[in-house]
Amino acid sequence: MTQRWVNLSGPMVISNQPGVPSAWLTAGVDIRTVAEYLGHGDPGFTLRTYAHLMPDAADRARAAMDTFFDPMGKIENPSALHVPSED
Repeated sequence: MTQRWVNLSGPMVISNQPGVPSAWLTAGVDIRTVAEYLGHGDPGFTLRTYAHLMPDAADRARAAMDTFFDPMGKIENPSALHVPSED
C-alpha cells in the first residue's frame, strides 16, 4: 500500500487511512479543507465520497438557524428542531 503524507503545518498525517477523513469531518473540519488535505482537486468528489460520515449535518444546520434567530436561547421549543413530519 502506498502511503501519502500530508503536511498540516505540524505533524505528518497518513491521509489514505479511512479514519483520517472521518476524524476531520466529525471534528467539524469543512469539506474544502478535507479535500485539500487529501489531495483531491474537486471538493465535490470529497463530499460525494465522505458524505456518509456527516449524518448529523442536518441537525447542526438546524441548530445554527435556531442560534441565528434566537441568540439568547429564549425560545423553549425551537421550531427548526421540531419537524412535524417526524412525529
